[in-house]
Order: sequence, then structure tokens, then C-alpha cells
Amino acid sequence: MAQSAAAQKIQRGYYNYNIYNGIPSNHVYQVIIDTFGYAWIATTKGVLKYNGYTFKKFGFEEGLAKEDVWCLVEDDSNKVWLGSITNSFGYIQNNTFVPVVKNSVIPVYPHQLQKINNGITFFPDSVARLLSIRVDVGYRIQNGKVRKFVIDSKDIPSRNLTFDAEGALYELRNGVITRRVNAEGKVVNEKVCKTSIPTDFLDTTQGVNWNSFKYFIRYVPARNSFYFIEIKTGLVTPYYDKLNPSESWLAIHPSNKFFHLVSNKRAIVLDELLNHRYTYHLNEMMPVEDTAEASFVWHIKNAFWCGFTTTANMGMYQHFTKFPGKKLPIERMSGVKYVGKTLNASTSFWWNNATHELICINQNGWVNRKVHADIFDIIGVKSFPGMGSFMYSKYKFSKIDEHTGEMKSFMDQFKWYYNPEYFKDAVPINGRYHYLSILQIQDVYMYKDTLYARSGSGNLLYKNYKHNDTFKAFAGNRIVGKINVVDSVSKIMYISLPDWFLTDNLFTGRRDSVSASILKKLGIDGITMLAVDNKTSSLFILAKTGLFVFNTRKFWLKKLPLCLNTTECNMQLYNDNLVLNSSYGLVFYKLFATGEVSKPYYVVNYKYSHYKYLYGSDFFVGDSTVLFNTDNGLMSVPIPDDSLFKYNTSSPAFKLTVTYNGQLRQLNAGDTLLMDQRNPIYLFDIINPMGVGTPRFYYYVPGVSDIWQQLNGAEWFALGLKPESYNKVYIKVLDEGWVSTPRAFYVYVSPYWWQTLSGKVIIGLCLLVLIGGVAFGVMRITRSRINRVNARKNLEAELKSLRTSMELKSIHAQINPHFIFNTLSTGLYFIKKNKMEDAYDHIAAFSELLRNYIKSSRDKYIVLNEEIDNLKRYVSLQQSRFENLHEFDVEIAEGVNVFIEKIPALLLQPLVENAINHGLFHKPTPGRLLLRFEKNASGDLICIIDDDGVGREKSKAINAETRHKTQSYGTDLVRELIEAFNKYEPVNITIEYIDKQPPLSGTTVVLTIKEVKDDK
Repeated sequence: MAQSAAAQKIQRGYYNYNIYNGIPSNHVYQVIIDTFGYAWIATTKGVLKYNGYTFKKFGFEEGLAKEDVWCLVEDDSNKVWLGSITNSFGYIQNNTFVPVVKNSVIPVYPHQLQKINNGITFFPDSVARLLSIRVDVGYRIQNGKVRKFVIDSKDIPSRNLTFDAEGALYELRNGVITRRVNAEGKVVNEKVCKTSIPTDFLDTTQGVNWNSFKYFIRYVPARNSFYFIEIKTGLVTPYYDKLNPSESWLAIHPSNKFFHLVSNKRAIVLDELLNHRYTYHLNEMMPVEDTAEASFVWHIKNAFWCGFTTTANMGMYQHFTKFPGKKLPIERMSGVKYVGKTLNASTSFWWNNATHELICINQNGWVNRKVHADIFDIIGVKSFPGMGSFMYSKYKFSKIDEHTGEMKSFMDQFKWYYNPEYFKDAVPINGRYHYLSILQIQDVYMYKDTLYARSGSGNLLYKNYKHNDTFKAFAGNRIVGKINVVDSVSKIMYISLPDWFLTDNLFTGRRDSVSASILKKLGIDGITMLAVDNKTSSLFILAKTGLFVFNTRKFWLKKLPLCLNTTECNMQLYNDNLVLNSSYGLVFYKLFATGEVSKPYYVVNYKYSHYKYLYGSDFFVGDSTVLFNTDNGLMSVPIPDDSLFKYNTSSPAFKLTVTYNGQLRQLNAGDTLLMDQRNPIYLFDIINPMGVGTPRFYYYVPGVSDIWQQLNGAEWFALGLKPESYNKVYIKVLDEGWVSTPRAFYVYVSPYWWQTLSGKVIIGLCLLVLIGGVAFGVMRITRSRINRVNARKNLEAELKSLRTSMELKSIHAQINPHFIFNTLSTGLYFIKKNKMEDAYDHIAAFSELLRNYIKSSRDKYIVLNEEIDNLKRYVSLQQSRFENLHEFDVEIAEGVNVFIEKIPALLLQPLVENAINHGLFHKPTPGRLLLRFEKNASGDLICIIDDDGVGREKSKAINAETRHKTQSYGTDLVRELIEAFNKYEPVNITIEYIDKQPPLSGTTVVLTIKEVKDDK
């Protein structure tokens, strides 16, 4: 009873769901919370599945034969069975309706639908009503099997049947409890026990009767009592509760080891031992103003959702902890923004820029309004010890009377101006320094007896310098950011820019900076607000990535726990309270002297039920109250007592689910999900009883992505994960005002067989065997081919060499007789002239030359030095024959090594012979024969035979006139020799005949010998 009393003292808030904000019907029968945390809602127009954000409806389009569903039961397999008078009875699982019992003739009316182990049971009332005899039917659907029980009950006034937790059927008849069992193939009733309850108490005509798997439950109107009859012992436990006037019992619902006794005014909760736990009166289950009109149906208490109350005419109510704030009765606050407060926070200042009205609100409720037509865009109001309160706006810097709201220009009291950078002494303020009165002051702060007014161009200060009416100024660092706070102890100003973080030392003027990259490494990205606790020199940083505290004395940085979307938050710090505010609600932190910070305490504006948006980014924090202006007026929220921070567990709870391969499961921290690489798609869902707006999912996979990435809706394509590994994944969810703490889980990617270690070993061995086999086969084939190619090449080389030798020998055989004939003709000429000594010398030289030629004709090539020597001998013989051959020269150009270079044998001799016989022979005067050997840029050997004879054309004419045809065997033999070498040898020989033009005479023969690669 003590717990019940304590529960009744808890003040609750409510949010009403009706046809105007999400549900299809205002007649809501029942709400249950399933294993995953979803709220299931039974209405006259379908079943709803609710996650705190959206309602998913199940109706005709999803396969339901009837949308009027009045009862919901979840079994051990997470199937939600639907109690409805329908021809198709079934359940919903994985967002799909599955019919189980179909009857096209008689509708199924699943009375007394209840959960048992691994299944459900019910009794279809319609069967008994339609049959002419009293026959009861029971259904047990267990482990996927459907069993039908038929009981003849014609000798009792009405049915008293139930199933136990295991699915056995029990009957209460004439005070005796029996159980249906199989005996020798027949179904018989086995007596269990006898009950002491009078048989006249078993009147079941009242609509509140219900049986459970543990009790037969009967209501006796005459005694206004419920009787719980234990089915296995017959023990009777009565429960009596006096009805109030105009109160009547509606129903009794067994639910999760509890019994709910429901009247039209209240709901009583009994535990499984039938002890009283709670009593919820109607005014505790819905707003008091709705109790007169609402037709109460059902109530459920749940730790996660807090609770639901359903009605037959006003929808349903979700329960919350009551919002502790209240709306203050101050009018004309639309668009009004908070601008500052007095030193002791006794008065707060609010500004309406549209009406130029300054509103002063005292903590005792006193309100003073004052219009200042000449003031625009107040930036802030600050108060300092011994100085009072100051207002600074775009063009004004004034002092405020805290009681009347009157303002007086602070600059007008000064007559002298002193700037140590420009003047040695103070100078009078005149027109020249009139600009002082319109300085754009952006911040005001105080240190000891000095008041600092920071302008956009630097610092100005007021101090008692020589005279009280003197204003002193000096140039400081320019303000470069809109977010700045001052630590009045260390005199450090902290400034935030979009990509940088700066600190200004107000004593030394030193400015230090921290880059965006360093801030991101610390987890800080997108700073939106700053606050300084001067007692501990702690800097509080509100950023897109969370709330951080940096202790400048001990030099540590911590991220504070926070479940509000920081992009929508504002922040204020006063005394020992750090407060964050947004449309979603408030968060309070208690600051300690050690620099530590308490856990957060949340005051949530559930479903925006009290206000939807705030005016301005600042709000008032006093000693005991927080004030902020909203679309619903000025709200006042008390600061929580210190004791609430010590055992605080108010962080909003949420649950995550994931669907994979059509199967839904809850996702807890540290869980492991299995993934088939052929289906890498996961569907996430968030269950948040306090959710607002549309949830957005973000994930982060260390080693795969370096930043949080947003999902496309709630679907995640798990790509880039390592197979046969436990991949760690983080997921978080944001909505309009709330952000979840990141939740870590693992995804194990099932590898294909070839990605496993054994598969890789098998593949490696197979590859080694395959590579070895291929290598062996290639080696055998290559060796065979090489042998065949070598044999063929050897044969071709032999044949080629043979053909070359035969052709060269054939050509040489033609050259040698021609040479011998010409030389012997010269010998005969000497003998005929009786020059026997000359003939002898000629024949001797000829015989030596002939030996050299015979030797050369056996080889394909001859060293150039030997060939030159042979040619010299040959020309010498010809000089003795032709007296006109006067001069013979041989030139060797640079780069030609005559001892290494080789040329085809007997190639030059016919050309030299042609030059002598056909060129120089017909010349009337002595001629000149030149042999030159040189190399071109490509390294080819150039052989030049040059004579200054009569030339080829005149030689032909002379031969024609003498009617004597001298056969030029040399030209044809050279051509045949070149063709043979080009065909069979790795050389390319070209020959060019050049006829000299008058006045020159003679012929130049250019022979080019180019070595080529033998790729034949």
C-alpha cells in the first residue's frame, strides 16, 4: 500500500492521440508492449504498431478480414495475435499478417484469448451460440500446431473452461475441476480437485468474468466481489473493493503476471499472488478536464513507455512524467527575447525589437515595461559589482536603472578622452571624438575596478584615470567571431569561428589559435556556444558533435553525456548550474568545486505538448528558476534540487531493432549480427517513447569510414566489411530534438567457402598443383617445340648454308675463269712482245694472286685488310697490262677497322675490273682509280670504287663503233653475288652506279653493306 501511495503522488503528464494526430479511430480498446518495445494498439479501424514516431496500420490492405480488433496477445515467438470477430483468425509477425484459423461460414470469436507456453488459446463463442445444443469449443495453437477441443456442456448453465500454462484444458463443473486427458485413445475428464465455492456463485452471465491459465475468475454482483479459483488446487481467493456511486465494473484482464480490474472510474492492479499493487483513478490516467467526457476502457503501466490509457471516444493517452514548468501570466510576450539580468539575478531583462519595449521581470513577479524608441537591436545587458547594469546595442551603450528600466547614455558622462597610444594627456571630448558615442560595442566585461567595453575594432575601457569623467581607450585585437566569452579570472577571451578556435589574452594582447583539424581530432566540430565557469576556469563548449568541458587549470577535456540534439540547443551558466534548453526540453548539470560535472537531469517537453519553439537563443537562469520565452508564452521551470542529481536516472531510454532477411530482432550493445554476402541489407528502426519529428540514422565503421555517414532512410547496405571477421559498427539516431548515445555492435560476415582459411589453403594447393602441372606441361611442350624448332633450324641452316655455298661457289666459279682469262691474256701479250722477263713476273704475281682468290672463294667473308691486299695485287697486274692506268689509291676513313671488318669474298674484284676494262682502258691519258672505305651514321660499311675514265655511256658507244662486244661479266656477277648474300646471309647489300657529269668524267660505284639481325 505504501508503494501505491507513493505512486499516486507522482504527477504525470499526458499526450492525447486521436483522429487528428495519427490514429484512425477514437475508440481504442487496448495497448500492449511487445518484447521488442513496440506499442501495439487495437482500435475499431485496424491495429497500429507505434515506435514513438509513426503509426504503422494493419487493416484490410494488409490482409485483415476485419479491422475492428478488440484484443491483442503476444506469444513466446513474438507473434501478436488479433482478437476480432472474423472469418480469418491469425497473427502479425515481421509486419505481415498470417491467418491460422479460417472459417468461411461461422465467424471466429476468440473469447478469452490468452498466452500459454509456446502458443495461445481461446474459445470461439460463436460456435456455442449457433449450435442448437450446448457444445463448447476450445482452440490451442501451440508450437505451430492447431488443436480443436469439443466439450459437451449441455448439463450446466454456462461454460467454465480454461487452459493452463502448458496448454491442458480444465473445466469447472458443479464445484469440481476436471482436466481433459487422453486415455486408451479416448478423451476423458480426469478429476483434479473440488472447490469450496458455492455453485450459485458461478453465475457467468456478468461481462466481467474471465479465466486465466491459473485461475477461474468469477464476479458475484451480490457481494461486489471477485473470486479467484486456482485451477489445480481449487483454492478460492476473494477480492472485494467497494464501488463508488455511478461506478460499475467493466472487465478484468490478465496481463504479464498482473490482473487489471477495470471499472468506469478506475483500474486496480493485482499481482500474480493477488496482492493489491496499484489503483489508478481516472484523473490520474488522463487530464482532469477530460475525465467527465472520456469513456475509459483500458490502462497499462510500462517502465519503458510509462503507460497508456485508452478510451471509447477520445483516443488514447500516453503517460509521461509531468512537466514541472508553468506558463507565467505575462501578456504581450510574442517575439520577446531575453537580453540579460542584474548581478544577483533578481531581475531579468527582455527586449521586443518590434515595439522597442524593454521588459523587466522581478523574481517576485513584478513586471515593468518601458518603451525606448531610439534603441535598436539590443545585443545584451550585463551587471557588475559597484557599477550596476549596462545595456549595449548596435549604436548605444547605456546604463539601466534596475527598478524603473530607465536608460542613460554611459558615454555622455565623460568630458575627457585618453588614448595612451596617441596622447600623453587626456584631451576634451568634442566633435572630433564624437564617434565615441556611437561605438558598436559587442561585449562588456569587468576586471577589478576596470570596465572593459569591447568594440569591433578592439578594446575600450573605463577607469578612474585622473578624473572620474575621463574615458580611457586602447587598441586591442579585433573581434573576429560572434561566439566569445571571457574568463574574468585569467582574463582570457575565448572566440569561436566557423573553422577555428581563438584565445585572446586581454592583458598582453596575445592571440593563440587552434585549427579545425585539431578540434575534429578532439571530437569537436561546429561550435555553437561557449560558457566559462570562473570558479573552476572550466570552459564549456557546445558543438554539433556534443557538449564538452575543458578545464584550463588541470588541462583535461571531457565529453559530457547528452541526449539532446545540440544543433537545436541554447546554453547558459549561472552559479553552479549549467542549463541547456531547446524545444525538446531542458537539461541541467550541477557543477562541483573540483571541476567535475554531474550527470544530466532532463526535463522533457514531451511531444512538444507545452511549447513548440523558442524566441531567441538566450534565456534566464536564476538561483532557483529558469525563464525562457516560447510560442506558448513565458515559461518558468524550477531548477532541480541537488538530491535529484545524485541518483539521477532520467536519461531518455530508447530501443533499436534491426530486420534482416525478413526477421526482426532487438539490437543491444555488443550484439553480433550475421550477414550473408549475397544479402547485405539491414533495416533499422528506433523505438523512442519521446520521439519527435523524423528519426535520422547514422553509422560509423572503424577502418572503413572515418566519419559518421547518414543512412538512406533506415536501410543500411553493409558494404566493404571484411568476410570471416567481426566488424565493429556504431550506430546513432537523431530526431528534431533528441540524439541517442552511439551503440556499438558487430557484424560477422559469413565467408564464401573460398574466403575461409581452409578454402584459401585448398585454393592455394590447387593453384600450386595447377601451376606446377601447367609449368610441367608448358616445359614439356616448349622443350618439344624447341627441339623441333632447333632441328628444323639446324636443317634449314644446313640447307641454307649448302645453298649459299653452292650459289657462291657457282658465282665464284664464274669469277675465277673470267679473271684467269683476262690475266692470261696479259701474259700472252708480254710473250708476243717478246717481253719474257715481264711475262715471267706477271705470271708469278698472277699465280700468287690466284692462290689467294681460290682461298677466298672457299669462305663467304674475307677480312677487309686481306681483300684490300688482293685488290692491290690485282690492280698491279692490270697496270702492267694497261699503260693508261697511272694511279691507284686506297683510302680508309676514320672508324673503319680493316682488321675486324669483313665483307663478302670476291665482291669488289669484279667492280674494280669493270672500272679498269670499261672506264680507264678507253681513256687516252693516264687515269686514276680510287677505293675508299668509310662508315655512315648507322654504322654501315660504305665501299666506294671511283674512276675518272670515259664513263659507262661512252664505253658502250666505243664498243658499238668497233663492232666488238666486250662482255661485262663483272656487273652480272656482282648482282648475282649481292642477291645471294641478301637472300641467305644476315646482311643487306645495296649498290649504286653514279655517272659523273661534265666537265668531269668517269663512274662512281657505291656499295653499302648493312648488318641485319638474322630473324629468319
